[in-house]
Formats: sequence, structure tokens, C-alpha cells
Amino acid sequence: MLLDYLAKEGLTPDKIPMVKFDPVMNGSEHDTLPAVYRSGCTSINEPWIGEAAAFLREEILKRGYNTLKITPINCMVEKTDSYVVNFDGGIYKCPGFIGNKDFEVGNVRTGVMDYTSSYNLGMWKNEACMACEYLPLCLGGCRYMSFIQHGNLDTVDCQKAYLDASLETLINQDIRYGLKADTP
Repeated sequence: MLLDYLAKEGLTPDKIPMVKFDPVMNGSEHDTLPAVYRSGCTSINEPWIGEAAAFLREEILKRGYNTLKITPINCMVEKTDSYVVNFDGGIYKCPGFIGNKDFEVGNVRTGVMDYTSSYNLGMWKNEACMACEYLPLCLGGCRYMSFIQHGNLDTVDCQKAYLDASLETLINQDIRYGLKADTP
């Protein structure tokens, strides 16, 4: 396993502030990435992802590495002070959209424009999301995955199935390993 290799090579928990694994998401014709990078899963709700996430997180913690504690998601899109700047000076609200001019919200030379509609801010303010116990953890899911799956940001990327399947296990890991705070 990669974690064993890291330790063998001297990259021990005291030298790496945090380790985290994320699923590689499947791209589509809406994706700005080259086709070679578009292979992966199509949704965080695929049944095996919760099990794989719990297994990998357990291995990280068991070996003494730090990982993110389960906390509410802080998506850059919903945060007013978070941006990604492309090499050409283009400003975006999400790294997944870099290079897609439809999602450029400004430029370092001209500043930031209103991106309320282009990123569908507050899309989680609907009846289903407002009634969901996972709203603080999800906030309507990933805008990028909504775009990949539907070609637009009009559909919530609901993560309820994933959270139903994995949240208890992940919280129990936090408790068992005494995770206190995230490491930057």
C-alpha cells in the first residue's frame, strides 16, 4: 500500500502533515480536462465509495498519519473569499472549472464580477435540501459533479446515499483516533 511505501521511504507521519484520498471522478463531454484524465466514478453515491473511503481512512489513521476530521463542507463556490486563479489571470470559483470561460468570474487585472447565476449560488436552498439532516455537510453537493453529470449547475449533487452509508463509520474513526482538528 502507498502508506507503507511512504513510511519505508522516510515520509513518516511526523513529516507529512496530512494524508487524504479522494475518488477520481469520471469526466464527460462537459469536462474541460483532456479525455485521458476523464476515467473514474460518476458519483460519490456509488455503493463502493463509502466502503473504500472508510477503509482508506482507517489505514491512514492506523499508521499514525493525520487526515481531515469530519466537518461541514466548505465549498469554494459558496465562500465569498475563495477563488482559484488560472495561469492567464482568469479567476474561477472552483478548480474544476479552470479553463472553461463560461465559469470565469473575472481576471486579476479587472477584478471579480457577479457570479451568482453562473455558479448557481444557494442552489441548496430548496425544499428537499432544507429538510435534509446532511445539509451542513453537503450544501447541495459538488457544483463540478453536477456539471459533469448534467451539463449545467441546475441540479443538486445530492450526497445523501454516501453519507447514509459512511458517516457513522467516519465519525467513529474520528473518536477512536482522537482527531482534534484539521491540519492545513
